[in-house]
This record gives sequence, structure tokens and C-alpha cells, in this order.
Amino acid sequence: MLGLVAVVAFVWTLRSGQYDDVKGAAERILIDEPNPIASPRPGPASAGHGGGDDGADASKQAERRDCRRRRFGSAPR
Repeated sequence: MLGLVAVVAFVWTLRSGQYDDVKGAAERILIDEPNPIASPRPGPASAGHGGGDDGADASKQAERRDCRRRRFGSAPR
């Protein structure tokens, strides 16, 4: 009985995409990204005064949304 539960759990992880990107997290840590503390984000006080790059923020948001869609099947509401 316990073996059957283990097999069902393993099949569930395969179908939910748990093993789709096994090297991604390991390689992501090696990518140099700008320090978020060093580059201020535009806020209510600094809007329009040379804040962060909106294109880069939109790109990161789209990347996160696509990742959520792959992981959960759709973007959360």
C-alpha cells in the first residue's frame, strides 16, 4: 500500500512539472544581476527623476508570470 502511494506521488510530480528545469536554479545563482539596493526603483517621491528602467521591470514581471504559468498552469489572480 505504501509503495502504491509513493508511485502515485511520483507520477503526480512528473505531471505537475516538478522536474522540468532541474538545472535552472543551479545556473541562475551564477548570473550577475544588478544590485537592487544600489539602483533605486521609482516611487511616489522619485517618479520621473531617473529611477529604474521600466522596460527591465516589465521584462522581469513577464518572466515571473510565465514561470507561474508553467508551474501552476495559469497566472494567479
